[in-house]
Amino acid sequence: MADNAAYAYLLAEPTAALIAELAGDYSHVLAVASTTGKNVLPRISTLPWASRVPSSTWPA
Repeated sequence: MADNAAYAYLLAEPTAALIAELAGDYSHVLAVASTTGKNVLPRISTLPWASRVPSSTWPA
């Protein structure tokens, strides 16, 4: 799906741009609370159509 050298190291900016492009008409974009998810989602939330919801975790 993303066969491009820009995505080889999962850098936040190109990955966020790809996710934003693929999100299309979806109403939600989710990610796990990993280093990558915490790095990419804030960049997506800065887009004009996105609203940011604070991260949350399930009770232990």
